[in-house]
Amino acid sequence: MNAMKKLFFTVVFALLFILVSGSCKNNDDDLNVNSTWQLIAYYNDPGDGSGTFVTTNEVVILEFYNDGTVSTTGSLCRFDPNANGSTGTYTDNTISPTEDCYFDGRELAYWYEGNDLILAYPCIEACLEKYARRVEF
Repeated sequence: MNAMKKLFFTVVFALLFILVSGSCKNNDDDLNVNSTWQLIAYYNDPGDGSGTFVTTNEVVILEFYNDGTVSTTGSLCRFDPNANGSTGTYTDNTISPTEDCYFDGRELAYWYEGNDLILAYPCIEACLEKYARRVEF
């Protein structure tokens, strides 16, 4: 009888864990469709693997729209917080700038790390931007 209680509670605990962990999981589709992100850090590696993310106060906004387009107040061609803005199209994990870039024909990759969005430019050395979801009130 004692073994049955242990088995019962183990099964109940496992089911609760599955339900709770599934409800907290980020859904990439929900994160990029009609969402707004603000740059919080950039990463630049000098070529020896010692690069780190550096916090920035530059205000760069990245917006994804449900029609498959994306816009930024910065540039999709390079890290330039003073750019006049840039647009592109996106898929589940790539952005294609609509302007002519030095890396013509290549796409920017993006992915999620926790609640942050990481945008990777096609550089020789790693050059990344980290964005936090912007919540409008």
